[in-house]
Amino acid sequence: MTKNLLANLLIFLTLSILLLLFGCLSSSDDDNAEQQSTNSNSEKKIKEWRETKVEYANSNGDITYVAYSYYDESGNKIRYEGDNQNDGSINHITYYNHDSSGKLITIESDYGNDNSIDFKIINYYDSNGNNIRREGDYDNNGVIDWVVKCYYDSSGNEIRAEDYSSNGELYGYYYYYYDSKNNLIKYEDADASNKILYIFYYYYDQNGFLNKFEYKDTDGKIYETRTYINDEFGNAIQIDVDYDSDGSIDEIEYYTYEKVSNITT
Repeated sequence: MTKNLLANLLIFLTLSILLLLFGCLSSSDDDNAEQQSTNSNSEKKIKEWRETKVEYANSNGDITYVAYSYYDESGNKIRYEGDNQNDGSINHITYYNHDSSGKLITIESDYGNDNSIDFKIINYYDSNGNNIRREGDYDNNGVIDWVVKCYYDSSGNEIRAEDYSSNGELYGYYYYYYDSKNNLIKYEDADASNKILYIFYYYYDQNGFLNKFEYKDTDGKIYETRTYINDEFGNAIQIDVDYDSDGSIDEIEYYTYEKVSNITT
């Protein structure tokens, strides 16, 4: 598995989770941070469909990683399983624990599938259901290693996040920008001096579905481009990833969904 793929999977597993690389989550956890959007089309998609499997293929089309998602009877995602060799063996499990109202409270990851939790995230919410604080314990020893504080506008959109060490040292800032339909269109990553380092752009089609993502530095150098192929409901069924933006596809992600209304419990 490539270094880039491992980095992407860490984002997918734990931070789908740290919304858009280091941000916080709302009361409902979306599995693919790069697909996050709050317009009516996306809300309908989230209510009617849920992701069950993702297959990651290299540039030759070989499946190198398979991920499975499982849900409880209320529709909350409760478990993620990863097969990093595509050999039928589960090598990684992440558990998502919710309270009675469906808020995601803790995320616990077992990277070796050895019944030992290696990484834990704890979420805290305000009275409006906004995830205002996240604490991370890298080795699950009971000691908090980092803290992310999140701030929202009157529409409930996260507009800023601050990343701190356990002793209060500021690591950096994260800024989020939206269009008139509350679609996330830009995300900025800044250091502790508030200097913008990287910018993430989100583009939508005429239906309001995310169809392109770009990751750049402030000089305009593109580090990653993701092109989305969506079904008629706005679900991304394939994402073509170009890590160095040379026009060549380095990875392809294939998504499988199930229709929530067809599920019996």
